[in-house]
Amino acid sequence: MAIIASPPLSISERLIIKPTSPTPSSLRLHKLSLLDQALTSMYIPLVFFYPNNNRTDPSKVSDILQTSLSRTLTSYYPYAGRLLDNATVDCNDAGAEFFRVRVNCTLLDIINHPDADAQNVAFPAGLPWANIHDGGLAVFQLSEFDCGGISVSAAMCHKVGDGGTVRNFMGHWVAATRHPKLKLSPNFVSDSVFPTLPSGPLENPMMPSKIEDDCVQKRFVFSAEKLDLLNDVVSGESGVKNPTRAEIVSAFLYKCCAKAAASRRPSILVHYANMRQPIGLPCNSAGNLLSTFSTSPAAAGEMDLARLVAELREGKERLQSRDNEIVEEIVTSLRTGEKPYENPDLDIYFCSSLGKYPAYTADFGWGWPCKVSMPKGPMKNMFFLIDNLGGGGVEALVMLKKTDMSVFERDEELLRFASPLPISNP
Repeated sequence: MAIIASPPLSISERLIIKPTSPTPSSLRLHKLSLLDQALTSMYIPLVFFYPNNNRTDPSKVSDILQTSLSRTLTSYYPYAGRLLDNATVDCNDAGAEFFRVRVNCTLLDIINHPDADAQNVAFPAGLPWANIHDGGLAVFQLSEFDCGGISVSAAMCHKVGDGGTVRNFMGHWVAATRHPKLKLSPNFVSDSVFPTLPSGPLENPMMPSKIEDDCVQKRFVFSAEKLDLLNDVVSGESGVKNPTRAEIVSAFLYKCCAKAAASRRPSILVHYANMRQPIGLPCNSAGNLLSTFSTSPAAAGEMDLARLVAELREGKERLQSRDNEIVEEIVTSLRTGEKPYENPDLDIYFCSSLGKYPAYTADFGWGWPCKVSMPKGPMKNMFFLIDNLGGGGVEALVMLKKTDMSVFERDEELLRFASPLPISNP
């Protein structure tokens, strides 16, 4: 298979898409919550790849997407604004950038590339996980490949919303494309859940992002059959009823990564958690509404897969049962400047799962995507889990230091259950 490491591309259009209707003056200043203020202004990237199915005139796709994006930005108005400071968005309808580019290779050349960096072609150069540029809080790109396939990507400022907000935005954008008269109804919670401190807003983020140069991201796929085998290993020993795929896969990846790590320090696995349901908010709530739970510190030689799954389930249940206590704990932590996951004596691994997000049903009108993915980032020791196209398996995007990855990707236990290079045939 001929692979182009950095395929030539040309920009056909670079536009500013503004909301269809002006934002009311009562919503002009969007107050960022304490958690928003603590977070970096990096872009959260997500990309959908679509094969050429001859159902839509390619020349019309860009216009269709621009029109529905404008309608979607009317409801998601903060993303069309600009940051005034670390605590306020000026919802001035300045708009979001939209790129249309031509990529001189096939879609398969990109999604089958062993290096996940190849997928960066679906975004403006240097944009994924970077801090916002030129003040724009959202950037979108339509990429057209030689084979007639396309990709649609979004990069949206983390300070305005979390991954759940980005997923809701994409779902609403799809809906606005298919059903132009549909009323979209996200609910921006602003600072109602995590209020600004009485002493005033945070002047600077407490959790900046940094993508280390010595890191690499690679993809591993767990088929439904292999997941069943892992489930059999875990279920009988962990005491966990119906362990989720995210629990099983993340614990397994963590165990293999810890074995591969050169540092030999004890480590923990941290899961990000959507807090909308636990604190009684509807799923359409927009903003940063997340927390974390983790395993207990352990050395690589002490790790047992069943025990790790049990600890993850215990942490999740404890988090979900404490609702408003969790909000108070987060506020207290941010007020005191505590950074619980910065410990020089521990290696910290992070996992974020899109498992409940029906990404492969994102049909703008030209069929379902053949691949949904995220580019490299935002930090070392990071796992992203995404259901695969069939829904029965899981694709893991694993980011490690190059030295650790060279050991990890050859781990015999890992390769008994995971395939390092999925081949897609749209």
